[in-house]
Amino acid sequence: MGAFPDSSLFNLLKISDQIDDIGNIDDSGKTYTSFLKQRWGLDVSSVPLTTTQYQSLYPFLIKQNGSSGVFTFQFPLNPHGTKRESFDYSGKTFYPDGAMTKGSASYSTFLASDNNSPDGSGIMFVYPGDFITFSNHTKVYKITATHGIHMNDHSGGGSTTLGLYPALVEDIPATGVTATIYRPNFTVRLVSDVQSFETDTTGYFKLKFNIVEDY
Repeated sequence: MGAFPDSSLFNLLKISDQIDDIGNIDDSGKTYTSFLKQRWGLDVSSVPLTTTQYQSLYPFLIKQNGSSGVFTFQFPLNPHGTKRESFDYSGKTFYPDGAMTKGSASYSTFLASDNNSPDGSGIMFVYPGDFITFSNHTKVYKITATHGIHMNDHSGGGSTTLGLYPALVEDIPATGVTATIYRPNFTVRLVSDVQSFETDTTGYFKLKFNIVEDY
């Protein structure tokens, strides 16, 4: 699986919440049809690209097959928490403090960190709209409520609930799993094999494409 060369050149994203996989579910011997998976769809648009920048990106796209080519695309924008606290999540390690069970969307557990808090309070916060991923599977989730994370410099007790959308698609054990909040990698495929770009008399290129989460 390849990685998109440079997602930092994309400054406009339209993110859609898609629930479009239909399948049969067996419930105590009765079979019925239901939507099975939630996926994030991303419509991405680049900044004006020089010829060199464009030539570093476009060949990668045309080598992908929309229905089967899977690659990673790193979310290019800062998470909401970074904007609120001016705290850079990159390079920080977070991990679940307690197991999380597949199928639930609300967890009475903290995420803990091996770093100090940005303001010395012992707690940092993530906010509704921040994305989060876990190292034992590729699905990307959205945090649905303001959530405090215990840091190295935390003292004292307390509890809170971590809300995720959608519900977990895999169990998360209490140990051995890390979480990424800063610009997660989406595992995606192109929606269409037909790729296009824009250019004009300035000599710059504008690249747009549609991708959907694949897991």
